[in-house]
Amino acid sequence: MQFIGSVDRLRKLHSNCYLSDKLPNLLDFIDDSSSNECLEIKTFKQTGHCKEYIYILRQDNQLPGDPYHYDKVCIDCNKNNNFCECGYEKYYDYYTSTCKSCPNWCTKCSYDIFGSHQVQCYQCDPIKINQFCKKCNDGICTECKGSNRILPDCGCQDNFVPKQNSPYNCIECEDSTFYNENINQQCSEIDKFNQIQSCQYNKLCTPLNSINPYCMAVIQEPNDISQNDTCQDCRYINPYCKECDKNQCKICYGNRMPPFCMCQEKQVANQTDSDYNHCYFCKIDEFYKQENDPCSQIQYKYDCYIQEVCKPCNTYYNQFCLQCNDQECLKCEGNRVPPYCKCQEDYVANDSDINICLYCDKNTFYDQNKDICRKEENLNIITDLESYSQKLICLESSVCQSCTTINQYCLQCAKDIQKMTVSCTKCSGDLKPYKPVETFFFDEQVQITECGCPQGYYSLSNSTDTCKPCVQNAVCHGMDIIDVQPGFWRLSNKTDKIYECTKNKENCLGGTANFTCAQGYSGALCEECDYSGKYWDTQYGESENTGCLTFTLIFVIDFDIG
Repeated sequence: MQFIGSVDRLRKLHSNCYLSDKLPNLLDFIDDSSSNECLEIKTFKQTGHCKEYIYILRQDNQLPGDPYHYDKVCIDCNKNNNFCECGYEKYYDYYTSTCKSCPNWCTKCSYDIFGSHQVQCYQCDPIKINQFCKKCNDGICTECKGSNRILPDCGCQDNFVPKQNSPYNCIECEDSTFYNENINQQCSEIDKFNQIQSCQYNKLCTPLNSINPYCMAVIQEPNDISQNDTCQDCRYINPYCKECDKNQCKICYGNRMPPFCMCQEKQVANQTDSDYNHCYFCKIDEFYKQENDPCSQIQYKYDCYIQEVCKPCNTYYNQFCLQCNDQECLKCEGNRVPPYCKCQEDYVANDSDINICLYCDKNTFYDQNKDICRKEENLNIITDLESYSQKLICLESSVCQSCTTINQYCLQCAKDIQKMTVSCTKCSGDLKPYKPVETFFFDEQVQITECGCPQGYYSLSNSTDTCKPCVQNAVCHGMDIIDVQPGFWRLSNKTDKIYECTKNKENCLGGTANFTCAQGYSGALCEECDYSGKYWDTQYGESENTGCLTFTLIFVIDFDIG
């Protein structure tokens, strides 16, 4: 047997020219042997009852002198199968040139002479198989019509229903609906396909809002056919609803408040909780920042947590803040003063515990100029205020100055920045606070009160805290000041030895100076004239009648006398 040429069209038998729903069904098998050698078949198409013909060479029927004999065979009819070589539910056997019956589950079939060499069904009996089967073999469906259907019965796959305008195709329910198991179990695939009244799409896929206006998903009892579906634990009215009716939530999980199961005012969920059922106030050392809590303003928003909403006071304001609100710090560590958690006026941070502010120790004084944490008098600019608020740690070791900077024997002291005074208030040994004197102290002009011997006592050296009672023939004004009485003399102000001037008392002026002789006189007890001019910058000589005079005067006097 051999296939020969045609006059209408040329078709090569390989997969890309095969149409599964057209005859002859020659490539519908697993191993396509025809693709190994693409054979040419010339098929006749002409009007009339026969749709397609083939001519078969029969060598046993050829006439003498004619090398070929052809039998014209109709393999597919237009309308009346009686014109086909073989009738309904039969196929033409090319090897026996006879018609044979299709398998009992097939209404149209053909013999695959190029591939499997088996009868191939290309139209299954919908009564014996089902109307959704596209191809079958040995009474079993091998391919379904449409999409998302499952072999061998070609029903829609789980949770899929027939598409309304294309029921051979199965689709999932839309987001606003749910797959109603109870109704789907009651409806057959044929009923779903035909969209009978109780098996229409809007029944198979039930709108969520038909259960509850807040419902977003459902759970169903598998044996409940009364359509008594309920919102899953009411959690889809909102995620935290425990008990509800068809209108709203009645009881929420945790301490959330119905009907929307929102947190109470100024409460938020904790992100570390497993279920977020409980809401919490911010801790005592935190404050609630409302603008960070959109859940308090937007219904059905629940993803707000204390980690975002509750702001720790010690990071939002400063490290010493213990309690605060959204405006300012309310309580500080130790004895620091809100709202800036500064030390109070004239106090500084303890070197060993910066949470504690203390007054400078009694053997030190508070130096305001060293305290950069203090507030300026005219602090009213925002940038200045911000800078001020950040200066929080001024230690006693930096601000408190030792009293010994005033005087090495000063035990207690104080500084008054208003009066610009620095005063030693207690001294060691015999020393007492002495009257203030104006001087420069740490680049400031101040009145300073040092330590010294009190009035009536003296000390020739400031390197001791021992004082002596005042000597005779002198008045001691305190410190190292010895005021020698007139008519008495001492060598210098570094000695407390005082001698009476017996020869010329008027030449011994006394006093506190280092040199106490009258003008022109010098030496012990002021009995000599200043011949060299060492003390008075002018040479003096002795006159017999008038005492020590300058040499010029002596010359004039002597000249007049002479």
